[in-house]
Amino acid sequence: MMISEQARNRLTILKAISRHAPVARTQLPQQTGLSAGTVSSVTNDLVARGWVRETRDSSFSRGRPRAYLSVNPDGAVVVSAVMNGQGALAVAFVDLSGRVHYDEDHPLQSCRSIAELTQEIIRALREAIARSPVDPARIDRIGIALPALVSTRHGRILFMATMQPDSLPFTATISDALGIAVTVENALAVMARAEHWFGRAKGLDTFTLVNVSYAIGVSEYANGMPSSGANGIASELGHTKIAWDEEALPCYCGARGCATAYASM
Repeated sequence: MMISEQARNRLTILKAISRHAPVARTQLPQQTGLSAGTVSSVTNDLVARGWVRETRDSSFSRGRPRAYLSVNPDGAVVVSAVMNGQGALAVAFVDLSGRVHYDEDHPLQSCRSIAELTQEIIRALREAIARSPVDPARIDRIGIALPALVSTRHGRILFMATMQPDSLPFTATISDALGIAVTVENALAVMARAEHWFGRAKGLDTFTLVNVSYAIGVSEYANGMPSSGANGIASELGHTKIAWDEEALPCYCGARGCATAYASM
């Protein structure tokens, strides 16, 4: 994933605060490898955004009280929306510490095209936001996870096995309808992101996640960022060929003999 140096520095410092909180500003240069000036500038920005909370320890008898930083649980909220495989959209309101404030499942109508799916997601999200006790002003972004080949950078769905393809600007359409910034990612990439920030891969910058469920899939992290290949295609373990004869089982991708056709739902 290509991001600016400024965004990478912000991400690096936010991770360090999340992992080591409460942490003093003076400790962050050693933990992140960034200069003291960069740390000061970025942490000031994070506090101003409300993403990070600063508290001061006045127990020291001399000098200025030391400032400690931690993720602000009362700050920004992200709305996650995940197709759960049961014909529903699982919606959750999560703060940057990983705490879930509200969640519910919304049954989706059967859709044949990405355009129809987009409208169903808009309806479900609008209803969830209206029912949630979370103040809509706190919602910083909507993150959507789909079992699809997506271009996160361009906000488009490139291929979804059960849908007719089209060139709809997926995230822009939802963002325009709801007035909130929207990101779309492959569901496995989101799963790896969750493990990286809050789960068993917390503290690991390079790892591989293998998921066996409705299909077999892999998501990778390299140097603290999701690795999805030049065209959005990660390591496709599920589509490794394990059978080549004419009776090889068909796969949803259109090919035959893929591992996921033999070892998944």
